[in-house]
Amino acid sequence: DKDFALRAWGPWSVMALGMLFTALMGSFLLAATGRSVVIQRMAVERARDMADANEALRKEVIERKNAEVTLRKRDAELLQAQKMEVVGRLSGGVAHDFNNMLTVILGSAKLAQQESGLPPVLGAYLSDIESAGEKAADLTQRLLAMSRKQVLAPRILDLNQLVQESEALIRRVVSEEVELKVVLAKQDNLVHADWAQLQQAVINLAINARDAMPKGGRIEMGVHRLEIVEPDPLAFPGMKPGIWEEFYVKDSGSGIDPEILPHIFEPFFTTKDKGKGTGLGLAMVYGIVTQSGGVLDVKTTLGQGSTFSIRLPHAEDAPLGVSSGPHPGPFAPAESGSRSGTLLLVEDDEQVRKLLTEVLTRRGYKVLQAGGGGEALEILKHRKSELSLMISDMMMPGLGGRDLAREATVLAPGMPILLVSGYTEPMDFAQEFGPGAHFMPKPLAPDALLAKVAEILGPKA
Repeated sequence: DKDFALRAWGPWSVMALGMLFTALMGSFLLAATGRSVVIQRMAVERARDMADANEALRKEVIERKNAEVTLRKRDAELLQAQKMEVVGRLSGGVAHDFNNMLTVILGSAKLAQQESGLPPVLGAYLSDIESAGEKAADLTQRLLAMSRKQVLAPRILDLNQLVQESEALIRRVVSEEVELKVVLAKQDNLVHADWAQLQQAVINLAINARDAMPKGGRIEMGVHRLEIVEPDPLAFPGMKPGIWEEFYVKDSGSGIDPEILPHIFEPFFTTKDKGKGTGLGLAMVYGIVTQSGGVLDVKTTLGQGSTFSIRLPHAEDAPLGVSSGPHPGPFAPAESGSRSGTLLLVEDDEQVRKLLTEVLTRRGYKVLQAGGGGEALEILKHRKSELSLMISDMMMPGLGGRDLAREATVLAPGMPILLVSGYTEPMDFAQEFGPGAHFMPKPLAPDALLAKVAEILGPKA
């Protein structure tokens, strides 16, 4: 009956419900466990993606910081180049006329000193004039070097040899409290540069290091080779891949204040006391190095010293007949005695032309004068067979010395040419006008001019 059916079904229903509940819970737990594994896997993958994203972001931040540093360096280099260009134009425009004046001042003082019966007091005054003129001439050359407007005489030279021959000079300018160490490279470190100007840059860096250690310290000068595979604007700013030769000067001085560092190559900037520096030393080094196709770099830490590095592109072995060492300058003493020969002197400044004519005729030369390029061409056309040498200023109105020299090589082939100037663009005179072309910078000292002319013309007949 109904009651019996209910009593019989009761236990079974409880059991059935329990089994159903157990099955449902088991299914739920299995599903939850599977879901947990999926969630864990997703979390691991998500963490890996986040780590990759963080690493990519870190690299991007570093790249952006490096790019910002590089951009600031390039902006600073551009600003420096613009400053140098402005000063270069100013100094170049003034240098020609100023050197003409100095030629007259120095030359006239030298000729006056050669007069017989000169009272001692006048001789002393003339010596003072000559000394002041030489200092003014040196300052002009510093300005031209700083502005990269001087004329260089580049040749293949070995940095090892240059440093060795500069060491004695440097030991004389550093104090006894400064220890000087020289580290040379094992191989030849050949570069294409002007020996005298590069030596001046080396000495200036040594003096700068000395001044950074007023109480003494240690200077290390060294030469070594750099092989740059990939450009690194932070480690080697401004340098292209290839082989470079480096000269460095390292001091143990006070270092350079970060606020001062951006200005150290600016002309007339100095931290020295008044009267102890012109502010042109490092600016001149910068001009010499950059005009030679090199890079000047500085690394410094406040309180721990500085390292200045001159880096120049490696040059191949010197061709046959090209000196790899120092060359005699134009200031060798002039030989005594009379000379012969007819010289064409081309100079637009009347005072300079008059002075140089006097210097040359006193030595025995016959001088034909021309006040410009056009007048010189007429003399060349009609009297070229008489001429032993043409001496011409480069910066003249109308037909300048450069164009005149080209015309002269056609009208009088084989005639040597001596070009003079207080300022000109960098150029290779021998390559442009042939092996008979020579150059002298103004101001022209009488003895230096006579020595150069005698060198060009060769031994006396």
